Amino acid sequence: MRDDPHQETTPSSEELAAAIVQLAQTVDDASTPEEVEALVARLKAAINDWSPTSLVEVVTVDDAFPERDAGLRDLASAVFDRALAALDSDQTPPPDRAELLQLASLRFRDAGRGDDSLAALERCLSFFEELTKSDPDKYLPDLASSLNDISIDYEGMGRREEGLTAIERAVAIREELAARNPEAFLPDLATSLSNLSIFYGKMGRPEEGLAATERALRITDELGASDRERFLPDLAALLTNHSIQCAELGLHEEALSSIEQAVSINEDLVAKDPDGFLPDLALSLRNAALTFGRLGRHEETLATIERAISICEELVTRDSDTFLPDLADSLGIASLAFGKLGQREDALAATMWAARIREQLAIDDPGAFLPDLADSLANLSVDYGALGRHDEALAVGMRAVRIREDLAAEDPDSFLPDLATSLSNLSANYGNLGQNAEWLDAIERALEIRERLASEDPDTYLPDLAMSLNNLSNLLGEVGRREEGLAAVKRALGIREELAAKDPDTHLPDLAMSLNNLAVGLGAVGRNGEALAAIGRAVTIREKLTAKWPQVFSEDLAQSLRNAADTYRALGREEEAQHASDRADTLDP
Repeated sequence: MRDDPHQETTPSSEELAAAIVQLAQTVDDASTPEEVEALVARLKAAINDWSPTSLVEVVTVDDAFPERDAGLRDLASAVFDRALAALDSDQTPPPDRAELLQLASLRFRDAGRGDDSLAALERCLSFFEELTKSDPDKYLPDLASSLNDISIDYEGMGRREEGLTAIERAVAIREELAARNPEAFLPDLATSLSNLSIFYGKMGRPEEGLAATERALRITDELGASDRERFLPDLAALLTNHSIQCAELGLHEEALSSIEQAVSINEDLVAKDPDGFLPDLALSLRNAALTFGRLGRHEETLATIERAISICEELVTRDSDTFLPDLADSLGIASLAFGKLGQREDALAATMWAARIREQLAIDDPGAFLPDLADSLANLSVDYGALGRHDEALAVGMRAVRIREDLAAEDPDSFLPDLATSLSNLSANYGNLGQNAEWLDAIERALEIRERLASEDPDTYLPDLAMSLNNLSNLLGEVGRREEGLAAVKRALGIREELAAKDPDTHLPDLAMSLNNLAVGLGAVGRNGEALAAIGRAVTIREKLTAKWPQVFSEDLAQSLRNAADTYRALGREEEAQHASDRADTLDP
């Protein structure tokens, strides 16, 4: 029998792999949406027909998918669905199965398939545990790598204790490996130390986090001395993390030094490879802007964040799915800077732009972006209030509360703190409209949540509880319930005294605020001698803070000096009152 020349032959696995590679590499070159759609359809069909025969074949196909291309992430993960279906069996050698599972987990994670990523890594880890027992010299590095990766997935699933255990094991293994062969394993040790520092930070252990980052920085500096080009991106990323951690500990000058170095390195990297490093430059500029803001250098904040916005706008034209959230974040920072500079309309415009972006993102993916939308609505409420548009402020503030109520109902651990913040802001909206009953109800709801949170985790939530008590005190004073207001502010003061004793750099500003408010409350009930003692302490604290950070605290000092002047006058001490008033005018004309 002769062969039928018209009979179609089934492509081999290798032929389908070659077709997938070609199609994946061609998608980026498509010039119209219709071309992209047609190529993606062909790519899907080829992947569905493919049944790989080796790990080498899978790696070749995987390498064809661009790492930063969000549009191809689902297809890249589908490659590994097919690969696991074909190769995850006893016929595949255990080392190849372990490597296949590790690669699959990375692509699953990129595609937002957290459960699948973790499941693949747990199986990968079990393979490497067994392989290491029989040949530790060969497989210890792979075991450390899988432990490093699984720690990231555990963290993403909220299983931080398990993640911390995994990353601590990875660090210990890599320390052992680096001691034997520094050139080969010090880079991996620096990576795991960086991940460990992130875990410590998220688990309320910031000093240990900073120490781990500084170890990673020293290692990377040492490595960069012999191969600067290779390690510059790692050094920039570590400096950015170091800056964030310093800021969390109140080390703002150190934070600025690190982030300025990161910006400089990223600028050099962008000059050589803009496609590869523009996102990193935008991130470091955002963090630099935040650091300038904490130091009261708001003009520099604005100039820096406007650079980040410009970069993000360019990145959005390339990949909107990936970079629209970054653009919204940058606009939020710009809004704060405009507000600090008194440019209220510009602040509102930036917040509205961010809110529009997040509205659309939340429509497409509510699970990921509703929390961010609530943030923008809360900021929008503040901006409307600053412009005297109190009805609009109340409307968007109520939307933020409703979103956060829904989120907190599903996940109270994650979203109750944000709900309390929105209720606190809502109370201010009601107060601006003279709706005192609603004002009090919102404050008391926020206070109830923060009482509960502080009882469960005092280190994290006592500062917020003190703020709610402070706000309650202000309202009670406004409605004539002055003794109750004094009781609330005294509770806030007691909390802040304890916090400031443990961490003065972080909590002295809030302590001064409570002392200032206590003085006002005492003066309102005619207890002017006690008021003078309280305002005297507030002035002393704010003088020290202003000496260190004049741009941040000089207005607060001026406020306390004016309150001191009022108290001196109530006591008939006019000369001292005039002196305090003159000092205040010098600081804040």
